[in-house]
Amino acid sequence: MTFGNVIVERELEYKTQKEILLTKNAEERYMTFREMYPGLEKFISQYHIASYLGITSVSLSRIRKNLATR
Repeated sequence: MTFGNVIVERELEYKTQKEILLTKNAEERYMTFREMYPGLEKFISQYHIASYLGITSVSLSRIRKNLATR
């Protein structure tokens, strides 16, 4: 396997995971993000996480608040 093939394969895997993520509702996307990247949210701004998830930072804040009260 060549280096180019490895890069293409990883990119395809990333795109597939991103598409699967976007088929879920916002809360499921956030929970999946937390499972895929545990602890990462401590180092990244809420704005960037929301952007990655395809939601607004206000929505992410609301989701985080709802999960904290459960």
